Amino acid sequence: MAVGNGGWRGAIEGVACDAHLRRGYACVANDTGHRGTGGDGLWALNNLQAQVDFGFRAVHVATLTAKEIVSRYYAREAKKSYFMSCSTGGRQGLVEAQRFPWDFDGIIAGAPDMGEAALIRSDQRSK
Repeated sequence: MAVGNGGWRGAIEGVACDAHLRRGYACVANDTGHRGTGGDGLWALNNLQAQVDFGFRAVHVATLTAKEIVSRYYAREAKKSYFMSCSTGGRQGLVEAQRFPWDFDGIIAGAPDMGEAALIRSDQRSK
C-alpha cells in the first residue's frame, strides 16, 4: 500500500499507514523530495529537482524502492500493490495512473487537486 501527501507538504505521512499496517499490509509514504508544510510552496522556488519530484517522480521512486524492500524481506514479490490518498495525494494517484500505470494494481484517488496553479492565482488576487 502506498499513501500520498496533502497540500504542498514535504513530510512523510507515516500516520496515514497506520490502518494499513494494522491490517497486515506493507505501507510506504514519502516526503515528495523536499521538506515543508502543507501550505508553504517556497521549497519549489528555483529548485527544479524538487518540482520534478513533487510533480511526478517521488511517488514512483518510493514505490519501486518499497517493492524491492518487500521482495527482499519476504523473499517473494507482493501479490498486489495499491495507492490510496486524496487531495494532493489524489493528484499523485492520477499522475501515477497516467505516467506509471504498471506501479499499482489499483488506485483510489479521492478529491484530486488538479488545479494548483489556479489556486495560487486565486490566492494572490485576494491579497
